[in-house]
Amino acid sequence: CQPGEFQCNASQCIDVIKRCDRVIDCESGLDETGCAHQECYGSQWRCDNNQCIVSSYLCDGYEDCYDGSDERNCDVHTICENELYVSKEHRCDGWIDCFNSQDDEIGLYGEDSCPEDSILCSDGKCLSYYHPSFNASCDYVPDCTDKEDERDCVFPECAPDASYRCDNGQCIDVQLACDSRIDCLDMSDETDCENFSCPVGYTKCRHSYCIPSDYTCDGVIDCKATYSDETSCSWVDFFRNLANNKIERLENCTFLGLGRLQTLYLDGNFIRRIEPMAFLGLSFLTVLDLSHQQLEVIELNSFSGLKRLRKLNLSNNKIVSLHDGAFNGLPTLMIL
Repeated sequence: CQPGEFQCNASQCIDVIKRCDRVIDCESGLDETGCAHQECYGSQWRCDNNQCIVSSYLCDGYEDCYDGSDERNCDVHTICENELYVSKEHRCDGWIDCFNSQDDEIGLYGEDSCPEDSILCSDGKCLSYYHPSFNASCDYVPDCTDKEDERDCVFPECAPDASYRCDNGQCIDVQLACDSRIDCLDMSDETDCENFSCPVGYTKCRHSYCIPSDYTCDGVIDCKATYSDETSCSWVDFFRNLANNKIERLENCTFLGLGRLQTLYLDGNFIRRIEPMAFLGLSFLTVLDLSHQQLEVIELNSFSGLKRLRKLNLSNNKIVSLHDGAFNGLPTLMIL
């Protein structure tokens, strides 16, 4: 497999970010085995394979869990007045899951005691033994409605150079902060990302997450959304090779700041669309290789700003349409 990929078997590789994302991508399911999955959020139900689904999908006649566990043992769950099922884990958990009724919560508040399979919070709430967070105070998730199970907690120190502390005290890998996926159970790792600072030894992708500093300017794109780890290199003034990096589209002003670049190789990616003004700022570029992509349409002003471009390679694409003005802004083009 290539750097940044996870090996499923001898013939299949997937992007490493798809590892342990609760979605099976390897044919063998290897990418979802051995994962330390966190708790499901809110009114979600955990499948036997650790996948999370919306609770209302439970016992609805369709297999939403990849292992089909949401459609098994339906007789042990609560049936609401509207015939939806609520899992036993959400029975008397303080959340109303039966829409238009309160069948799963009725009669369980204001009691002096709880059933034998539950414990009592000071606010009168019962936590069932079946609740996934039962007996897990200081687990970063408030289970009592007044959050008493999360008070006066002493959390371990986060590793100073490679960890991010969530607002709830939880520690996660610094590369998981601001990566557009929720990793802190209170979701604090995806807030205020523009002002988030990386620790020493890490570089921040534009308005996003942190990567090790030695991953920058190495010819491999690690900032998946912005490519900023490979487009902001001060030493890449004349030549840049970004071939075979799984780039899917070029947005406006992607290469702004590389005004002296003369040769740019982008061949072998998965580019489906070039947005107008994507190459704005590359006024000295003379060679552009966009071969072996997934391009089907070349839009108006796709190459605007490339006023010195002499050679443009669009071979081995799937182009079926050229909009009027597709090649505007290419007065010196000699080879296409």
